[in-house]
Amino acid sequence: MKVAVIGAGWAGCAAAVEATRRGHAVTLFEASRTPGGRARRVEAMLGGQPLVLDNGQHILIGAYTETLRLMTDLGVDTEAALLRLPLTLQFPDGSGLKLPASRHLPAPLDAFAGILSARGWRWADKLALLRVATGWQFKGFQCASHASVADLCRGLTAHVMTQLIEPLCVSALNTPAERASGQVFLRVLRDALFAETGGSNLLLPRVDLSALLPDAALAWLAARDQSVQRGLRVQGLRRTGGQWQLRVQANAPAAGVQELFDRVVLACPPAEAARLVESADSGGVDAWLQQARALQYEALTTVYAHAPEARLGQPMLALPATAGAPAQFAFDRGQLGGPAGFRPRWKARSGRAWRQPARWRRPCQAISRYQKHSCSRRYCLGYRPVSYKKPWRGRPHARPFSAETNRTVRSARSPFHAARPGASRGGRRG
Repeated sequence: MKVAVIGAGWAGCAAAVEATRRGHAVTLFEASRTPGGRARRVEAMLGGQPLVLDNGQHILIGAYTETLRLMTDLGVDTEAALLRLPLTLQFPDGSGLKLPASRHLPAPLDAFAGILSARGWRWADKLALLRVATGWQFKGFQCASHASVADLCRGLTAHVMTQLIEPLCVSALNTPAERASGQVFLRVLRDALFAETGGSNLLLPRVDLSALLPDAALAWLAARDQSVQRGLRVQGLRRTGGQWQLRVQANAPAAGVQELFDRVVLACPPAEAARLVESADSGGVDAWLQQARALQYEALTTVYAHAPEARLGQPMLALPATAGAPAQFAFDRGQLGGPAGFRPRWKARSGRAWRQPARWRRPCQAISRYQKHSCSRRYCLGYRPVSYKKPWRGRPHARPFSAETNRTVRSARSPFHAARPGASRGGRRG
């Protein structure tokens, strides 16, 4: 069969590779020039020199077995491309959770050991988490479909919620605990903490996000004579007999080509998929369209900053998030093979971060209080305003800037939502 895959993000690349493996002729369409979708490389300039950034801070975990297997099949050296660390959610003052690094301690014993040894936690905090987590396991990690993460965690102390559950929920589901699905959260916890040894390991990228999988996927497809159309936006679909005809943008080189496909895979955001399905004018899809359009996303913004005197004690740190200083994670780019002299990234769920630059400096000041003796070259911050509730409709920028002067160096377009790498695993997204 002739198969069209619309969207060269991680899910689209995985779909195109699998269709090729099954013997189909594949054409992959991507509106951007750079593959990867919401987890891709962004080219910028710093001091007149080209600089490769990412359009969002992304991490994988050891439980993404299918994604890791796909990367290996495509020729990616996962040991070199990813830094594997035990699950660590520690704050700059040393408090927080850190699972033991030993691989000889099977899951979930490593999680229980990490809870019992968590620094800065009272015994009431530890026992409450152990009791609630044991209850989740006995129930088979199932809960009512309408339950939120906050409902699921009512037996936990406020300290555990702020130091563990809320950072995990926002990083895995991109949604605050009071609105995130409890069932999806339990599934993530099961796969990461209870299913297999090493499933909770953090896998921090050492290369840009396009090089991590999409570039290898496109090279793999090209080696098998499959077609990849970049910079080509599909405007609509039309049913012609038993096949599908794609209508592409008018100024594209392939705009006049009227190629027919037996199957079409929509590996694009729900709003874009709904637009294409509606353009096909097919009956019986009203319920699906309504469901697709009802999905909402939180806006994420990544800000890179240059701060030569900053250094983190480890590649990734959690930050105490408040309404006034909503940054949640910091990443040291110097320990992750990042560009020399270039450091913080912030992730935000709202475009308001751009209108209130004074907030950008607060996480840097908080880190400097704990890291006065350090001298790393790069770090990265995860910045998330927690009070913003409306879905962001625009496309915020990834803006590198100097932490000392708060001066914007250059802005680069980035999608508003950072999809979790590993989205193709089981057809689920975090």
